[in-house]
Amino acid sequence: LYRWNGMFQFGGEKSGHLSTMFALRHPAEYFKMLVATYIEDADRLFFGMFGAEMGWIEAVIPKLIVAMLLILILVYVWFDEEKIRMNKKHAVVLLATIILQLIIIPAMLLSCTDCESRLINGLQGRYFFPLAPLGFILVSLIGTKTGIGKKEDSIRRIKIQKCSLYIFGFLICTCLYYMMRRYLTR
Repeated sequence: LYRWNGMFQFGGEKSGHLSTMFALRHPAEYFKMLVATYIEDADRLFFGMFGAEMGWIEAVIPKLIVAMLLILILVYVWFDEEKIRMNKKHAVVLLATIILQLIIIPAMLLSCTDCESRLINGLQGRYFFPLAPLGFILVSLIGTKTGIGKKEDSIRRIKIQKCSLYIFGFLICTCLYYMMRRYLTR
């Protein structure tokens, strides 16, 4: 029981901070805080999820580079000929995973939030990194399917994917430069 109490921070209201129990006792208020936090901090959380911020306010990789990396991954997945097949059971599990992660992770961070706050404090984009592959799966499901089997389209797809991988490699090197510059010049 102690381990669960430490992870979910039950009973923190006495210290002037909220706790996970707040989300369970007042789900409507918690959901309102959750939506307000996601709306107000969407940019910071999204780019932080992919490495733009590794800590509290420490910008490591410029958002433009992160956005370009994401676009290249999405292009590669979009033009991939091997599409993922998903039945209803898999779709329900995927959707449940996304929803639970978006609701439960912030509830565990309520101990960093003052009782009077309208936003959840302590939420960082890196906590949502496990959602990234799920997003790529969704893109693969709706990716382009026209021309599968035609030799010209297959060659075009391979060229697009190859080009996106070269640019991706260059951008990864740029990311390494930014991180090394940040951490090795302190």
